[in-house]
Amino acid sequence: MADMHLLFGAVAYTFLQLFSLKTRDMNTEQRLIEMETKIAFLDNTIEELNEVITDQQRQIDVLENKMKSVLAKLQAVLPAING
Repeated sequence: MADMHLLFGAVAYTFLQLFSLKTRDMNTEQRLIEMETKIAFLDNTIEELNEVITDQQRQIDVLENKMKSVLAKLQAVLPAING
């Protein structure tokens, strides 16, 4: 979860920087190169976040299945305990 917070922070920071370029100090080509670089970084970060979310969903699915299995076993044993 900490990794995701760092990635979100990096995306937010880069996004803010992308829109706060110092245009008076750069010519059009320099600005374009910097914007393309930052967009590429954002694309990469989004891909990393997508991988994190996908992995977390897989973990949730596994845990849900385990919980259902434990619940079914518990329900099977409860009648004998209450018996």
